[in-house]
Amino acid sequence: MKKARDTIEVTFQQGGMMEFAETGVYPEHLTVYSPKWDMTWHENLSGGIMEGSLYAGKELAYTYKRIKDDWEFRDAEGNLVDIDTMGHVMTD
Repeated sequence: MKKARDTIEVTFQQGGMMEFAETGVYPEHLTVYSPKWDMTWHENLSGGIMEGSLYAGKELAYTYKRIKDDWEFRDAEGNLVDIDTMGHVMTD
């Protein structure tokens, strides 16, 4: 029997007038919630970061990579993770 793929909820947030006023760059943030781990991660994507790792304590939970306008998430074994909900939020 094939194992069901893990699912996560992801929100990609762009913008922030106060930060833009200070730095001249619109900030980008990634919020990831995993029911499997019962955890939420908040990643600051400043500096054009397009890939990274999410840890539950010292254990690798997920890796992520931005490919053009899409996101790819993989679990610690390298299996693709389904994105159950993907939100894109623009803020001032």
